[in-house]
Amino acid sequence: MRVSFDGGRSWSGMGALPLPAGTVSADDVTVAFTPDGRGLGARARIQLVNPNSH
Repeated sequence: MRVSFDGGRSWSGMGALPLPAGTVSADDVTVAFTPDGRGLGARARIQLVNPNSH
């Protein structure tokens, strides 16, 4: 996760947030805007796989 406390002039990496216990999937949505107001979006789907299940 990256955060900014000065309106986006600088960013700090905070690492990934841990998922709650028992979670098997999660979504990550990111939205950004250009100076002229154009919106950009991206979505990532995370599916946890149990390596012990066959």
